[in-house]
Amino acid sequence: MTAMTEEIQKLSKRFLKMYPVKDIDLKLMMNNLSKLDYDDSMEYQEKLLRSTIHHPIVQKYPPTILYRQRFLKRLITEIEDINLEVIDSLYKAYTNLLSQENRNTENSGSISYCYKTYCLAPELTITLKETQNIISEGTTGMFTWQASHVLADWCQKEADSFSGKNVLELGAGLGLTGLTVIKACNPASYTFTDLHMSVLKTLKENILINLCNGSSPESTNEPSDGFSIPYKDTRVSVKRLDWTSDHVQSSCDIVLAAEALGKSDGATAYVASTIRNQDTFNCFRNALVSNNVKVKSESHHAYQESPSQQKSFIIIMKLML
Repeated sequence: MTAMTEEIQKLSKRFLKMYPVKDIDLKLMMNNLSKLDYDDSMEYQEKLLRSTIHHPIVQKYPPTILYRQRFLKRLITEIEDINLEVIDSLYKAYTNLLSQENRNTENSGSISYCYKTYCLAPELTITLKETQNIISEGTTGMFTWQASHVLADWCQKEADSFSGKNVLELGAGLGLTGLTVIKACNPASYTFTDLHMSVLKTLKENILINLCNGSSPESTNEPSDGFSIPYKDTRVSVKRLDWTSDHVQSSCDIVLAAEALGKSDGATAYVASTIRNQDTFNCFRNALVSNNVKVKSESHHAYQESPSQQKSFIIIMKLML
């Protein structure tokens, strides 16, 4: 049953982050299911349900209703196609979702939100409130970009570089990279910065979800563009910043950025940049030279969320500012 349990865990992780339903490969799982006797088949289906639709995280921070509908429809169809009896609780969960209004999980003004949970390591899970739209309210900051995923993964592997350091993030967006560093790398302080007020408001909510169990400590009853809380040994802050013109009145050892960069004399910067156009990236390199920024090292990464999505090529550069 170990291999079957691993398949369920793999499916659970994909479901929680809203991995495209059409790209989920259920062949091995259905093959395993077809070999079980009746009672074991019923139990296995119950485990599938508990690990996805009825997962404890989903009860509080669910994917969109439409996504859950599509997932269950696919799962039920696959089980029926191998001529097995589908448990009643799967049908019930599906009909319950169909009876609900076909909308995203949460609406706030003109923005439709959902929750995605990223299981980045056995002891590292990040839940983000975000949108599925690349642009919302005139900003791209309400969507988690590929470079953020790559940078977050890279930071985990380079945890010693951040331990005990004061870290400043430019263009923090919804917080994936920063929350990863805070929970996995033990920095002395971490300052999230962004410009758009809707981004900052949602970022604050994501910090509370992940660092305060969703609660709102008294110290966070401050505007979204400026608050500070402790998390274990790390002082966590959020500041509104236009990195093209503003100056953060705080010292930092490390600057982190996905698709953004500012100047902080004497600091080390790690910048993740998606190569969308080589000429544009060459202009970025030339700008670094003209501003006396030294490139100490760089690493190249390919990222593809699923087979149906476009592959991205991302460079992480270590810079001396």
